[in-house]
Amino acid sequence: QDWESWLACADIVQLNEVEGALLAGGPLKSDDVIISFSKQVISNGSSIVLVTRGARGSQTIFFNEENDIEILKNKAYPAKSIQDETGCGDVFLVGFTWNYLQTGDLAQASRFANRVASINCCLRGIDEMSRFRKILIQKDQSPP
Repeated sequence: QDWESWLACADIVQLNEVEGALLAGGPLKSDDVIISFSKQVISNGSSIVLVTRGARGSQTIFFNEENDIEILKNKAYPAKSIQDETGCGDVFLVGFTWNYLQTGDLAQASRFANRVASINCCLRGIDEMSRFRKILIQKDQSPP
């Protein structure tokens, strides 16, 4: 019930559609609803809201330099074989954070986060994590 106070402590907030719907009090079905919810989160002190949408990709919402809300929509990378979705949100956030700290580019960080999350869902369990790096550097840029 005090979610706004908790999220105010975070600069970057990442959640999936189900988590967002629980906090927003209803489904995040349209861009208008996502923008309204994200403005509420950002107005409390966060600067970036990342909404993951599974096979539909993700949205990165933030205020730009002109103080206008901006949305970066990213399609999910096509995954040929979904093995295990466990941890995809965690991998998404780590990928976003790592790339954003390296580049300072929100769009690039969002695309990279989608890519690593799509790789994660193509691997089953901890035993296959050793394949992650090899898949990431493949030239065709698509998960297995």
